Amino acid sequence: MSISRTAPIALLGCILLAGLPACQDRAITLAMDGGVKYDDVTLGQGTAAQEGMLVGVSYTVALPDGTVIIDTFEQKRVHRFVIGDGTVVPGLDIGIRGMQRGGVRKLSVPPRSHYGKHGYADIIPPNTTLQFTVHLVELQPSGPRPETMAERRMRQLRR
Repeated sequence: MSISRTAPIALLGCILLAGLPACQDRAITLAMDGGVKYDDVTLGQGTAAQEGMLVGVSYTVALPDGTVIIDTFEQKRVHRFVIGDGTVVPGLDIGIRGMQRGGVRKLSVPPRSHYGKHGYADIIPPNTTLQFTVHLVELQPSGPRPETMAERRMRQLRR
């Protein structure tokens, strides 16, 4: 994970000036690999998520105009995956790293870290930056990769 060079200075400035109203509610956006930018809305507790860990997240995905295209919060669904296994778009995989259980993070994911110049069906236009709001609800230090829906279906068909 790389952090932009100006972020530590801005963060230090707000820590030193925390009593001033201008810094109390200031969001600090940090940059990660793949051009992913994030703002931590709520910091979680415990171990930080890293490659190889099994995570469970609820999230929304919105287009730049605010149109929500995926909302697992509303569906009361938790999406589980192992960080780094390639089963989610790279922007989500990158953006979840460093979060702790109970944390909420806003991600700005550029096209190169999701479906790029092709977009996805009629849902995600080509070359669109997506806005994720991710809540990390489960975190296990390690474990087997969760079975995908396709793998589950193939297993059922073999019976």
